[in-house]
Amino acid sequence: MTKQELTDYLEKNLSNHTVFLSNALDYQQEKNKRRPNKKRWTEEKMERAAYKMWLDFSGNVHEKIKVEIKKDPSVSEWSEFIDKNEMLDSLNDAIVEIEFV
Repeated sequence: MTKQELTDYLEKNLSNHTVFLSNALDYQQEKNKRRPNKKRWTEEKMERAAYKMWLDFSGNVHEKIKVEIKKDPSVSEWSEFIDKNEMLDSLNDAIVEIEFV
């Protein structure tokens, strides 16, 4: 499974995916308030930065699973691994606990 395939899979199957994006956007907005007026980002740029944070998160998940699987099997094998190890539940819990600093 490629990083993009895993990202798509997580976006479809993680109920807290939207929570992550909302919290990441809140973080970007708070960060933006501390910038000088002339250097503040547009809402669109903050949304892109929040989505990049999501891509980094899903990329880290991909790297951790890839190490466990030890090869590049099919999408179905990745799905089975994720289900067997109850990773969606763990990731949903982890997302709720993430604090952006």
